[in-house]
Amino acid sequence: MDVVTLSAAQADAKRKVAASDVARATLIAADGGWSVVSSRSVRLTTSRGSSIIQQTSRIECVANTDIYAVEAIYGNWYASTYGGENPFPNAIQVRGEVQLKGSTINEASSGNPVLPLSFGGRDSEWIRSGGKTSGRSAPVFIAAGTRFFIKTHVSACVLAVPSAPACAGSTSGGTLAAGTWTISVSYVYPNNMETAGSATTATGTTGSTSSITVTAPTAATGAIGYRVYASAVGTASPQYQTDSGVLPFGTNYVFATAVATNVDVLAARPRVTGGVAASFPVGIATLGGSGMGASNNGEGYTDSADRLSEGIPVGGAFLPSAYGPVAVRGLTPAAIVGSLAITGDSIESVTGDNGFMGNTTTGGFLIRAVLNQTSRLYDITKVPAVGHTHLSLPGERGDQFSTSSAQRRRSIAALCTGVYDGYGTNDLANGSAASVVMGTILANAARATSQKQKYTKSTIFPKATGSSDGWSTIAGQLQLSRQQEANRRQLNTWLLKAGGQSAVAAENMLGVYAGNATPASVVANGGDGTAVVFITTQPFVQGTETIRVAGAIKALTTDYTYSGAVTIGGVAYASGVGFLSAPANGATVTAAYTAAAGFKSLAGPLASVHDAAAAVEVNAAGVAGTNGGWWAPAAGSPLVTSTSTGSNTATTLNDTAQAWTQDQWRGYCVLITADATTPASVGQVMNVQRSSATQLLFGASWAATPSSGATYIIYRPKTIDGTHPSTDGAMDIAAATPVTTMV
Repeated sequence: MDVVTLSAAQADAKRKVAASDVARATLIAADGGWSVVSSRSVRLTTSRGSSIIQQTSRIECVANTDIYAVEAIYGNWYASTYGGENPFPNAIQVRGEVQLKGSTINEASSGNPVLPLSFGGRDSEWIRSGGKTSGRSAPVFIAAGTRFFIKTHVSACVLAVPSAPACAGSTSGGTLAAGTWTISVSYVYPNNMETAGSATTATGTTGSTSSITVTAPTAATGAIGYRVYASAVGTASPQYQTDSGVLPFGTNYVFATAVATNVDVLAARPRVTGGVAASFPVGIATLGGSGMGASNNGEGYTDSADRLSEGIPVGGAFLPSAYGPVAVRGLTPAAIVGSLAITGDSIESVTGDNGFMGNTTTGGFLIRAVLNQTSRLYDITKVPAVGHTHLSLPGERGDQFSTSSAQRRRSIAALCTGVYDGYGTNDLANGSAASVVMGTILANAARATSQKQKYTKSTIFPKATGSSDGWSTIAGQLQLSRQQEANRRQLNTWLLKAGGQSAVAAENMLGVYAGNATPASVVANGGDGTAVVFITTQPFVQGTETIRVAGAIKALTTDYTYSGAVTIGGVAYASGVGFLSAPANGATVTAAYTAAAGFKSLAGPLASVHDAAAAVEVNAAGVAGTNGGWWAPAAGSPLVTSTSTGSNTATTLNDTAQAWTQDQWRGYCVLITADATTPASVGQVMNVQRSSATQLLFGASWAATPSSGATYIIYRPKTIDGTHPSTDGAMDIAAATPVTTMV
């Protein structure tokens, strides 16, 4: 089969890989070298409402390496915010195609070759609830750096359930004993998918040679036939004792002999739910056209030609969500090429980085790093650094990802050669001690490394929950809890530690009591007379500690118990101690102990640490580095200082005195500095999603809408809220993220 070439300039690249179509065909037949290639994969993080039952959408991919065929992997589940995967109740039907961009994006152009995806020789595939499938293209050469598109049609139609069947019993023609049987029928569709069973019809038999004739149901559009189920009344559980197979419409079925074993349980078949609202999982933002905030990258572009001939095309304007592949793979020439599975919480789920694509569901420091995008706006000329699949979920904890609730995303992560773990912020916010989070990290690392994947764990960013000046300075920041901050520092220290267990001489313990702390506060060295929990700098081995208060040795159980007790690999650890009564105010509390081995020592040679926090964290003096405790101040001076004019809305700020260029301020932040009419609006920070000549548009709503006359600045903080990096923060972290070493 001849390959489809995009331009004569690719001839040299083709010759580097294979000398003939025969070599390519051999490679494909061997099924070797399938690698996750760079794409904007769909995270499937929401569920679509019942108003849409089918849709056609398109996503952009950019090949990070030469590939010779394309595979799109689709799933039928959605992941809820704060953890947990939900199989969608309906089976869904997908079909797709690979579109190769020629000189234009226009789908109607003959210069844009199109290759349909084949699902095991079929042009479409049903995906049962919670399942996944994949479709592959014919052989095609796509050179590294080439943009192509995966177009998908998905249908989540509710299929009509047949009516209760008409049945007639007979005393002859079979071996059924006397009794009562309940008969149900279902419609069967291609790929062995079928509807739920109909209502049952009770039919009696007499004697021992009885049979029941089941009248074929009315044919259904698209169905290939029907199936019959029967169960004897009074059985402890339904025993569907026919083995009718798929019967053609118009042919009645004679139920003559009951199957002795439970070979055809109704609930076990891959069913299309009947009688419920139609829907399907979604989770990607698409852009197209030239309006405010749009990007002419072809993603979401449509014209009069919809080659899949059905569904609801994605329009040229901003669309919040569309269904597409959870991963895109390419057949690479000689071996599997490295790729990264991105796991984590809202920090890795692009919250705060509106500059990248002008929306809240694309971007973030990891997406920027894998796509080689470290400048403010998306650059279509950049060749991605590595392929990736995006599996992070806002609000999720690492201990949730390690459980069965994330098994579907973990199966997608297993397709990559490396896994990035950004979890930890929500684990600590949930009250977990650093030592407990340590156990979760090692469990997730063991899963990845046992599959021969590289595993990279990020350090944890500071968490400032308030600021008097929108995180413009260090001095204006506040921490939520000293205990959470202490646990964060202990966890980061363990992650960055080199070597095995080590002896620690008497060190001042950290008194961790709830309450805001500012950069001027000393978050160490004793308590305030009310603190009960004290932690060490590093997690320690239980039984090796010597705890002193004002020089006097304290005893386990009599004076204190362990805080954050956990057993990992047969070794009992703790993160600190909880005193039965608080030490006196100002009393020096010290500990000598054996510190736990560092993360890399315990996780093995395939594990490494990415010190993401160091790129945006400083100490009270402004010195950069992990565990300084505070977000770096805003970069430079305010870019705009002005007064709002006109009527603002919940998601806009207007300034009619301006004449900005379109999207000039995308990804920057706005801080309200004064508002005499609405004082509650002062101090609010908003991330600019799109902008016009006189208006700033945000992806979230003001808590208090500023009035006309409010004073504002446009500036460049490193965080939008003390937890999530802003576009500027994401750019800094991306530039310091060596993704090519993580795969």
